[in-house]
Amino acid sequence: TFTDGGTTLGTVALDGSGKATLTTASFAVGSQPIVATYSGSADFLAATSGATTVAIARAGAQVILVTQAVNKHRKVVSLSLKAVVEPVAPGAGVPTGAVIFEMMPKKMKKVKVLGTAPLSGGSATLAVKPNAVLKKSITILYGGDTAFLPSTSTAVVSKGKAAASVLLVTHARTLWRRR
Repeated sequence: TFTDGGTTLGTVALDGSGKATLTTASFAVGSQPIVATYSGSADFLAATSGATTVAIARAGAQVILVTQAVNKHRKVVSLSLKAVVEPVAPGAGVPTGAVIFEMMPKKMKKVKVLGTAPLSGGSATLAVKPNAVLKKSITILYGGDTAFLPSTSTAVVSKGKAAASVLLVTHARTLWRRR
């Protein structure tokens, strides 16, 4: 039986070599004192180990930019930037907090903050003026939380097809079509 400060994490049988291995995802970030207890058998007495400290670090996160455009008369009339923050394997869970959307103007003088949006279910959306961001470099900054490390992603917002970036996906919907 493996315990963390008196809380049972799990009980596993010994393998053929007399070892027990427990895999769990129930640890919080930080240091955890783990104790193993052997209940004994007909041939061996019960025994308890000393506490071994296990350090649990925050998981990595990746940010993905998804643009959602609404076209009318072949012109983009509304545009939303959606940031999806996902854990990097072997991390698990749903990142919380907020993301900052930034844009680097063509003249490359000063970064412009487009806005901040809270994460809900691991994603955040920000409505922007299409002409202000099309063909511009957008950076999403995720500051991290208690379980996930900070992450940044940059992509170019394009009209129509996605730019040559694995992290950019474009979804467009046409409201009116000429026949």
